[in-house]
Amino acid sequence: MDAGDSREFAIGEGLRVRIVVTERAPYTSMLDIRQQHFSLPQLDSQMTVRVYHDAGVAEVASFEGCYRVLAKNDYPNRKMHQRDEKQQWNRFLGEWLQHCLAQGRSLSKTEELITP
Repeated sequence: MDAGDSREFAIGEGLRVRIVVTERAPYTSMLDIRQQHFSLPQLDSQMTVRVYHDAGVAEVASFEGCYRVLAKNDYPNRKMHQRDEKQQWNRFLGEWLQHCLAQGRSLSKTEELITP
């Protein structure tokens, strides 16, 4: 996928997820991931994810508008982040992606998903 490309899929009834490639470089990509629930807006969320192609790894760069969280935080701190806030974000991303793979269904036509 190139910068500007996107995919959208549904999970259950009323929950949609949209993934947009915002940046694409030879070794990394940035993704904007948004989840929208039509009847329960408190379930809406947004995260930015950096994907390292060569390492096969992804990390959460921002979550709900919060950026630059340290790998380990002193506690208490000004923003009241947990000591392992960054690790919790990344663990959530992994669990959430597994859920999407297990429960999600595409909203795109099959031929749109095939890339040469």
